[in-house]
Amino acid sequence: MPDESGSIAENTMASALSELSACESLLQTSAWAARWSARATGSDAVLVWTPDPSHPLLVCTGGSGEGTRAHLRRSVPREDSLARELLRDRAPLLFSRAEFAPREKTWLPDLPPSTEWVMFLPLQAEGSAAAVLTFLLDARPRTDSIAGQIDRL
Repeated sequence: MPDESGSIAENTMASALSELSACESLLQTSAWAARWSARATGSDAVLVWTPDPSHPLLVCTGGSGEGTRAHLRRSVPREDSLARELLRDRAPLLFSRAEFAPREKTWLPDLPPSTEWVMFLPLQAEGSAAAVLTFLLDARPRTDSIAGQIDRL
């Protein structure tokens, strides 16, 4: 979790890197990414969506926090309008619960009752989309602050 200045402490970073080095599979790495993304940003819950290499899908491969277990292994077609926008623009998107409602059935049909905001943050590796983080939040976040914390991680 960030300290008062909004930075991740060095000993916390060392712990995160130590855990990452033990990851041997995509599922372990996704669970690590979700857990440390939630800690770094103070988020209630985080999901990790990764592109399926053999099908045009984004698959939920990791989660951390209340209500995330139900979404693991869920898939969304890359042709879905939100998926296309995330992969094309590679920019964070923030929705209130009401704004997200039309997409809820496709992406996250059983949002925890405390979720009032949903933020999507695409991650890149070598110029292409590597994953999409989904933050489930009870209060409106500052997207630039969350993106900055993830960049530091």
